[in-house]
Amino acid sequence: MATERGTHGALAVIVLLASALRLYNLGQGHPGLAIYSAISSNTTSSFHNWLYPSIYVDGSILADKPPVFFWVQGAFIALLGPTNLALRLPAALAGIASVVLLFVIVKRCHGSTAALIAALMLAVMPLDVNFSRGVFLEPVTSLTILIATYFVVRAVQDKDERYYYIAAAVLGVAFMVKLWQGLLPAPAFAVLALTHRWTTWPRFVRITGISAVAFLASAFWWPTLMSLTSGAYDGVMHADSVWDMIFGWNLRERFGGLEYGSQHRQDIFWFVTGPMSLILGISLLPAALIGAATLVYSLWQRTSSLGMLWLVWMAVAVIGFGGASVRLTSYWTSAMPAVAALSGIGIAALLGRFKGPG
Repeated sequence: MATERGTHGALAVIVLLASALRLYNLGQGHPGLAIYSAISSNTTSSFHNWLYPSIYVDGSILADKPPVFFWVQGAFIALLGPTNLALRLPAALAGIASVVLLFVIVKRCHGSTAALIAALMLAVMPLDVNFSRGVFLEPVTSLTILIATYFVVRAVQDKDERYYYIAAAVLGVAFMVKLWQGLLPAPAFAVLALTHRWTTWPRFVRITGISAVAFLASAFWWPTLMSLTSGAYDGVMHADSVWDMIFGWNLRERFGGLEYGSQHRQDIFWFVTGPMSLILGISLLPAALIGAATLVYSLWQRTSSLGMLWLVWMAVAVIGFGGASVRLTSYWTSAMPAVAALSGIGIAALLGRFKGPG
């Protein structure tokens, strides 16, 4: 009991630190991404502009992202007015909540020490702090995929298929926040479900099918509605249609001819060069690599396989983001929970406090 109180006390300090870094003087300075601020403000002007988030108040040009972030930010604008604080608060609160949720997930899988260190890493991570203090979709994306992660872990540990259905629906919401970036941990979820299958194959296939339906309904109801009512707006920002916005501008073109972002290196490891090197290459990746090695050893010894979640999550990030022709630092905010978790596991292993089975 005393140990549990100490853990909760340490977590409270970490949350206070995360809150201070994300909330201090939040209403001052330029929030960034003025076009997204305008889209969110427009959602409060009419039901039409709420359903069809637009860069113009007349609702003519649809935004180049799904509506969930604009709905959330628009709700804060409706409550607090069109202020700098209202524009920034959703990302800041999402960043703080992510620290708490990462602690909960890592504790369930790898013990309290790794969880506290992982939460601390995410709390002070410069990349996460920076994006949590502006008008950015990424912190809301990270929080949503961490919610889905929690339910996947619960499904595996409690052997309860209902949690898979909730996770699938939440993953659909993550897709509705930042599209494909919201699906970054999806392959890790699939690997975890396969390697921890507790039921017969016919029932597992049924669970997978129901989960797929839950995801598709959650992720694609809005674009389907938009495509059926395309006469309600004149066009889509950067795209010819809603489907082109999803599969073209935000997917195909980012691995094709469209190029912007970091120009330091063209290979798959561009993210540890240039502006990212101090954030990842020096400060965090060494501990994360130790954590990855610890988890690989646990897999080899068959003492724990839950760590595959973080290993696959990071592998998909390196391959996906590393191979994109658009090289944006913002992509990596969705990988930061995995980096923080691996760092916590690595440092806990060095301290001799890593608990494999969870």
